[in-house]
Amino acid sequence: NIEARILMLTDQLAAGLKVKANDLLSGKPREKSGIVTFQHADLSVDDIFQRLENHKIIASVRGEGVRLSPHVYNTEDEIDRVLNVLP
Repeated sequence: NIEARILMLTDQLAAGLKVKANDLLSGKPREKSGIVTFQHADLSVDDIFQRLENHKIIASVRGEGVRLSPHVYNTEDEIDRVLNVLP
């Protein structure tokens, strides 16, 4: 049940990021886990990270991407909040 919940949140996040012109570096269908790393088409990694941090959303910079790690205690509304913060 825990794995299914985490993967459902990861799918929700990955789908929303793709709609907003982000390139997924992880979290692709064959690489599913509780980690999603992405880049935005127009914003730098630092800009994305700062935007999330300004909204008290915990993320980290990993290489050339921003990493988010949904977990079982996160809600669908929290995933939507992350997506609403991003352009």
